[in-house]
Amino acid sequence: MISSYLLHTILELGATAQMTWDHLKETFQDKRVVHLKHQFSHTHQTDFLTIYAYCQHLKMLSDQLANVGARVTNQRLVLQLIFGFSKAYDRVATIIQQFDALALFYRAKSMLTLEGTRKAKQASISPDTHSALFTTGIPSTNIAKSQPRVASQQEC
Repeated sequence: MISSYLLHTILELGATAQMTWDHLKETFQDKRVVHLKHQFSHTHQTDFLTIYAYCQHLKMLSDQLANVGARVTNQRLVLQLIFGFSKAYDRVATIIQQFDALALFYRAKSMLTLEGTRKAKQASISPDTHSALFTTGIPSTNIAKSQPRVASQQEC
């Protein structure tokens, strides 16, 4: 059933059933396109738990836009990917932007995912371990094992 408001919006004097149906379809498709474009341009990496989820969501929105006749170019997809990064990913954004032609989405996604993995690995290293790695190159759990054993006075 259709609301009387919508019925009065789509009906035109002398219109055939097909013309009315096409008008109804266009009305809803236009609203869908506007909604999807808004979602696409307001998607940010910080809204997702993982980099992968962020990339997949952008790709899904891009595919949905293509399905309603509003195809997103690779360049626009990559630019939205970059513009949606948090400050933590500025380095990757700069690298992607320096390609002669903007990287394909899948290449940019791969670079971003690798950077996310690197950052997660860094975050999992405790500050003590990180400083031990930085100063000695040896994980802190192995520092005691790697240092020469000093004999105590009782052993001498």
